[in-house]
Amino acid sequence: MKSQWKIILLASAVTLVSMNVSAQQSPEQQAQKKLNRLSRIVQKLESNIYSMDQFQLRKLNNKLTQAIQTLRPGHGPGPGPRPPRPPRPSMKTVTGSIENMTFVYDVTDAMDLAAQCIGQFEGKINSVDDAKLSVDFSPEAKLHTSGWWTSAGEVCTVIAAKSVEMGVFPKSGYGYTAIGSIEKNTFLFKGNSLKDILLQCQSFYDNEVHTSVDDINIFNGTELVKKHTSGWWTNSSEVCNVIIQEIK
Repeated sequence: MKSQWKIILLASAVTLVSMNVSAQQSPEQQAQKKLNRLSRIVQKLESNIYSMDQFQLRKLNNKLTQAIQTLRPGHGPGPGPRPPRPPRPSMKTVTGSIENMTFVYDVTDAMDLAAQCIGQFEGKINSVDDAKLSVDFSPEAKLHTSGWWTSAGEVCTVIAAKSVEMGVFPKSGYGYTAIGSIEKNTFLFKGNSLKDILLQCQSFYDNEVHTSVDDINIFNGTELVKKHTSGWWTNSSEVCNVIIQEIK
């Protein structure tokens, strides 16, 4: 039995090492030849491995490890460990209130905060002028407008912009996000490209706004941008271009 597994082990190691010697063959031919040889090795091992004791199995494992090391470029040690991935932003706890309505969110960034806020308060904001917020249980910041916030899009983007000043991460991740309001109509667009944002914006305008407007609020992940025209934006192309210019 011992002579049998030794023969298999020797054949396996020799075959593995010989895979490195085929310089005159094309890469495709070399790859296919390696696969065929490996397949035969595996078949031989599978047919005999259950007859080996623990000592023999350990020796087999060591020999195969040596053969694999030999196959690596330069016959030296393989590449070092992969560099660590950059750490993901840690969650922040944001608490506060809009007038007498309270909120508590765990957020990854300011866009996430704005989206959660809109999700809670959409349709519940009529005319409000006071809000408060705290980040990771800091002293509360008070927000006030001399006029009125008349939609969730207006007040939530104000809160999100203030949260960046208080330590919440600006927009992170890939793709594009646009959050804000067109007059009193709250929008939230997400996409992998600016074209995705444009198509969502045009559909939103045609179905929800469909009238001339002169005020647009856009949160770009870092700050709240308020756009006003002395005339009118009269169609989806004009309105959506204003939004896209602030997030691209």
